Amino acid sequence: MTDATSLFDERNAELERQIQALREEQAMLAKFKHLLGSFPHVLRPDDRFTSRTAAKFELLARIAKHLTRADCYMYGGSSTRETYDTVVEDIIRDRNTAHAFNVNPERAERGEELAVLTPLERNDGIPNYNTFRSYLARYREEGRIFFDEEKRRWRITQENVSATAQPSEDGGKYG
Repeated sequence: MTDATSLFDERNAELERQIQALREEQAMLAKFKHLLGSFPHVLRPDDRFTSRTAAKFELLARIAKHLTRADCYMYGGSSTRETYDTVVEDIIRDRNTAHAFNVNPERAERGEELAVLTPLERNDGIPNYNTFRSYLARYREEGRIFFDEEKRRWRITQENVSATAQPSEDGGKYG
């Protein structure tokens, strides 16, 4: 009888792992849906969102989030190092925020479910710099993001989107 019980327990544990993986994928999609949808060229009709590709799309969304910030538009994009550092900071910040929410005893009292971590938030293995660079190159080859060879900066759009600071009326260099 214990063999049958352990068989059911093993299958139940496997189902729980699958449910958790689906929740993580759902959290990633919900978190980055708006951002990725804002740039039609970033997503392809043949993209397949699976638990295996979730980290790839999360990284793409985090890069797109960074490249859409005002300072990236002002300076015509972002260097590889700036993009990497910002994405890593965002992952760490989001992980710490979710962890703080999950350990908050008031959350449990209110009956709120645990915050589900996205794949990059869940793993302690932040992508190393060289792996990150290879992902940037892949996204560029796929036409998802763009690189200005002259300025050595990454952009979310192919057009040279760059704001120029206007001189102030009091004679200062910038307003």
